[in-house]
Amino acid sequence: MLVDSILCYLQHARAAKLFLEVEETNLSALALYRHFKFKKIAKRLAYYQSPNGRKNAIIMQKTFKQTD
Repeated sequence: MLVDSILCYLQHARAAKLFLEVEETNLSALALYRHFKFKKIAKRLAYYQSPNGRKNAIIMQKTFKQTD
């Protein structure tokens, strides 16, 4: 899976954190990111424009554990 590959690459590259944002009603994306241990850290109100009005963005973060 693409997400697995990216996370593996970043872990080996010794990244400390990864941030992303997702529209808050995109439940399948939110479930996917939670599966990969992303945590909600903030919300941007009325961030996205849509035909039905403005939508909020959820900002998520994954922290990588560094191993020696």
